[in-house]
Amino acid sequence: MITMTQSFKNFWKNYFNFTGTATRSEYWWMALWALIISIIWFIATIIIIIFSLASQDKVNIKFNTFAEFIHNTPSTLIVWCLLSLLILLAFVIPLLSLTVRRYRDSGLNEVSVLLLFALTLISSWITSPNDSQNTFFSIYFSTIGIVSIIELIVTILPTQQLANTKVIGKNKSYQNSEL
Repeated sequence: MITMTQSFKNFWKNYFNFTGTATRSEYWWMALWALIISIIWFIATIIIIIFSLASQDKVNIKFNTFAEFIHNTPSTLIVWCLLSLLILLAFVIPLLSLTVRRYRDSGLNEVSVLLLFALTLISSWITSPNDSQNTFFSIYFSTIGIVSIIELIVTILPTQQLANTKVIGKNKSYQNSEL
């Protein structure tokens, strides 16, 4: 079984590795790392926002242009936001590769991995309409819920659990008969 420290090392070592596999422990230890880092970063952000705004004599809430916003925002806050953006971008690719490797380890075939990955991205990027379209809201939130539940189930499954499942699995016996 992989340790928490080893999962963090593997996370950065496999930055662009979308072809391998990731065990359950590797995936969930990194999920715990991400949660801990996010909580610490969120608390630090709140503290920096409070101290940055408190250090100003006058807080101007109305900004007509982006230039006015930048000019009236404390420089420490701008630097912190840029640093946060860079760190977020640094984490995106290895998080995606870890997720794809976990899907592959559960036994999904390449098409199923791509389909689940695409559904995840699409369901998280759908913009919600105005309040007058309640039907769309229910479909929107149920789609996100269903995709999230499927993701959770796939990431919890043991290694190669779905390998012999028709249509979505790697179907080892079929692959061996082709060779």
